[in-house]
Amino acid sequence: MRISEADLPDIASSTEIYVRRFEGCTGAWLLSVQTEAILSGLSGIVPGYALDIGGGHMQVTPPLLHQGWRVTTLISAPSAGTLLRARLGLDADIVTGDLDATGFDERSFDAVVAMRMMAHVRDWRAFLVAACARSRDVVIIDFPRSRRVPLISELLFRLKKTFEGDTRAYATMTLAEVSGVLEAQGFEIRERTGQFVLPMVLHRFLKRPRLSRYLERRLRFLAPSLGSPMILCARRKVP
Repeated sequence: MRISEADLPDIASSTEIYVRRFEGCTGAWLLSVQTEAILSGLSGIVPGYALDIGGGHMQVTPPLLHQGWRVTTLISAPSAGTLLRARLGLDADIVTGDLDATGFDERSFDAVVAMRMMAHVRDWRAFLVAACARSRDVVIIDFPRSRRVPLISELLFRLKKTFEGDTRAYATMTLAEVSGVLEAQGFEIRERTGQFVLPMVLHRFLKRPRLSRYLERRLRFLAPSLGSPMILCARRKVP
């Protein structure tokens, strides 16, 4: 079945509308939590070649470039790279192709990063296996965690839909499920970050980053079990 461009997993997250979700002080704070987790996962590693899968949202490529990484951004269609090209100019290394990265040789990057993708690809397990295959050393991904009470997930989705308007349906997964795939590919999790105990949409609604920081600090003891989206940094095991 042919997939329309609008249904490709990285198109919606590379639009002006999506980027505006992270404008202002609250948006900057939300992104800073993600960026800190990614850079922490890469700390101690000499910057080399990185693949940013679905990175048209501009949340990964710019900070990695700033840290000295040579970044290739993989997008599924030219339109997904419009904002990134406008920001980076002609020096941007943007490649259009399937997000399973089959256009690249195995272990052709020192690090592979994929933010906002696991929830929207058709088969997240196959997607993660392909990401692992392209990495010599590090894989960093995020994913929305499955809620133990399905009703809570439904209520959160309705809240997001009401507040954001353009919220897409998305898949959730458990830490055990994702860890199992990484382990099977020869990777072990070195760092894991449950980003927010309270829903991100609630923080956007509050528009009070100081209050949001305070609430998240007070609830931080719940982050390992409830924090979402979860960011995992995995390293390839040494034989």
